[in-house]
Amino acid sequence: MMTEQEFDILWQRAAAEPHAARLLEEYPVWRRNRRRNLGIAAFVVALVVVALPLLPPSQPAAAGDNGTSIYCNRPGITEQYWFEMADALLKEA
Repeated sequence: MMTEQEFDILWQRAAAEPHAARLLEEYPVWRRNRRRNLGIAAFVVALVVVALPLLPPSQPAAAGDNGTSIYCNRPGITEQYWFEMADALLKEA
């Protein structure tokens, strides 16, 4: 005669078998995808490490420059106008 505990163990094994078989079938595909993704990530990291030193250095600000340069494609408007406009807008906020 089988005890209730032995029955539960056999029931759990029977329920787990299809899941174990499916995992065994899918494992090689999962492993291949994982290796491919790790390879792609390593390639991107290597590419960034190689490309960063090749980028041109950023230009440091000039000694007296405090960010007050204004560039406008309308030659008839002076820098003073833009300074006053920016000042007025900042005071409104």
